[in-house]
Amino acid sequence: NLRKAIEHQKVALQVFTKENDALLWGNTQHFLGLAFVSLPEGDRAANILRAIECYEAALEVFTRQDYPTEWATTKNSLGTAWRILPKGDKAENLIKSIDCHEAALQVFTREKSPIAWAVTQSDLGHAWLNLPTGDRAANLNKAIRCLQAALQEFSRTDEPIPWAYAQEAMGMATHRLAVNEQSGSLAKARECYESALEVFTKQDHPTDWGRIQCSLGQVWAELTLGDRKTNLRKAIDCYRASLEVVSRQSDPNTWAYTQNSLAA
Repeated sequence: NLRKAIEHQKVALQVFTKENDALLWGNTQHFLGLAFVSLPEGDRAANILRAIECYEAALEVFTRQDYPTEWATTKNSLGTAWRILPKGDKAENLIKSIDCHEAALQVFTREKSPIAWAVTQSDLGHAWLNLPTGDRAANLNKAIRCLQAALQEFSRTDEPIPWAYAQEAMGMATHRLAVNEQSGSLAKARECYESALEVFTKQDHPTDWGRIQCSLGQVWAELTLGDRKTNLRKAIDCYRASLEVVSRQSDPNTWAYTQNSLAA
């Protein structure tokens, strides 16, 4: 489906021109970028770099003054592409991502564009969550503030997938902040992961379900309060559940981590 979408968009760009059809040309470039980001085959880095080219092309016509909504939407898409790019300097890529998301928030406000604002806050939170440089705790707290903002607007009923991804990211941020169980961070992380699993079910979202089961297993394994044997049994159950859907081929990093954690 995505290959077909890419071919159709390329055909459209043979007619739409930057000079005479600025809005249509820019939108097609943006949609082409979205297709390349989602393409599940080929060289992942090359696909995302191609998406970045498309977004940057769109921004040649989408100025903040003339097309503020399109400008902000494309900026946010560009920020996501820089965040997930699997090559280059990770810190530099994430700083570019943060800059893009923060630029989009100059246009998207909670009052005028509540869902777009929440999506951008969530994307910005993911970027701060993964930034490996600077004050790590400060980065994580920034991520938490952004994700909390997004979750104030997202509804599990109306926006279940963005809501669940924000819950998972909140779990990751609070988990990484945890120094010991008494801080409450591990309990909060567990709550967030379990909330995400209410949406990401094994049947409908096996990849997400398996990844979060692994994260939840980590939390149970690290808990120091409560019965230690019970906690470890719950961790084992989560790791085994993860391995029901995560394979060495589908997600080698999660698979290897889960195998090692289960052995421990």
